Amino acid sequence: MYRRQAVAWPGQNSQTGYRSRPAPQGAPPTAQAGDNTVADDHDIRSIGQRIHDIRRREGISRADLAAVADRSTDWLKSVELGRRQLDRIGPLMAIADRLGVDLAELIGVAPRDDRSPRTGYDAVPQIRRSLLRHQLGQPTGHPRPLADLRLDAHTAHRHRQAARFGDLGALLPGLIDDASTAAAAHDGDEQQQTHGLLSAVLCDTAMLVKRLGQIDLATVSARQAVDAAVAAGDPLLEIAAMWTQAEVCVSAGARVEGLGIVRAGLDRLDTLLSDDDMPAWSLWGTMHLVAAVQAAQWSDRATVEDHIREATAAAERTGDRNDHGTCFGPANAALMELSSRLELGDGRAALEATQGVDLSALPTERRARHLIDVGRAHAQARDDAASMRSLLEADRLAPEYVHSHAMVRDMVVTARRRDLLTSREPVHRMARRIGVS
Repeated sequence: MYRRQAVAWPGQNSQTGYRSRPAPQGAPPTAQAGDNTVADDHDIRSIGQRIHDIRRREGISRADLAAVADRSTDWLKSVELGRRQLDRIGPLMAIADRLGVDLAELIGVAPRDDRSPRTGYDAVPQIRRSLLRHQLGQPTGHPRPLADLRLDAHTAHRHRQAARFGDLGALLPGLIDDASTAAAAHDGDEQQQTHGLLSAVLCDTAMLVKRLGQIDLATVSARQAVDAAVAAGDPLLEIAAMWTQAEVCVSAGARVEGLGIVRAGLDRLDTLLSDDDMPAWSLWGTMHLVAAVQAAQWSDRATVEDHIREATAAAERTGDRNDHGTCFGPANAALMELSSRLELGDGRAALEATQGVDLSALPTERRARHLIDVGRAHAQARDDAASMRSLLEADRLAPEYVHSHAMVRDMVVTARRRDLLTSREPVHRMARRIGVS
């Protein structure tokens, strides 16, 4: 058994190793497959405008709200007026808690309009119905051959990693129905294999609807993915589904719940690791990368460094791989280090972390995510022209990813307002691309 180095988790007693209060080990129990708690997809306000409107509605002073985020009143005023971008989950969560709203209500979702590429939004109602049918155990039609399901599941995963969200959304509802029906109809080894395919499909579903701002739906899909992996009898597949749950928690700002899931996953992996089991090491490193981002949301620099060290050591062992869709290796470890340092507000250090890293082997989705993070880093340094150039590059690479990213629009709105006098071309061009006047 591989024994990991001790990591002092946020909220944990460093001497006893136990948390001061227990963390839930699963997804929030109140989410149901029919829930549709999400910001209005036609709401084009910036994050700052939403904060201003809700604060005024609730009768909360600017000074009071700024204090809970450990910021000045002038800082919050700049955010509300769109002069400063708020792209860090930690302060956003503190503000959301004080305002009494979900994080998604502040972040919103990228608005749908005729200018946007196909991003999968149109498939959300059908995906919701398919998840509901699976949860209720209602099969549809006759089971398809396992080989056909495997081919479609692989196609769906390729769409996700290529950031072809429109194609992915079109494929998923029928694929969820077919895999669920087949899993109920088969028995023995075929049933386990079908459950394995179903788990992978549900993970891809959770990642898509999370990207589209449907956090409750993503929570349900990720939970169903864990259940399917358990039925498949594959412990690594179960941990991969737990990784999906943890990613959903990161997007939801559910720090305690996410940390509970990551710790449970690492505890399971600790009993499975061996020197030559590269898929297990990939999941081990991936879980530490998610934990680093979560610790950054707590502004816990020491714990961020601990998890990055663990992930980097695992990446040196594995090299660049793509086990269970993790894309884990030195390149992805560097990208997630950038994300962690951005959450800490270290834009300059974040850029330095990825200098010289070869990203060519990474899927389109990961490279687009990296370019958006590079844009965020430049924005934190108030270099709007460099920020917009990075977003334009991401848009050329993966327009469906960029147009479905709520914070991209906020970055552009903020840069556009700061650029009214200088009128730099990259800012104008990116604003035109996503329809910001």
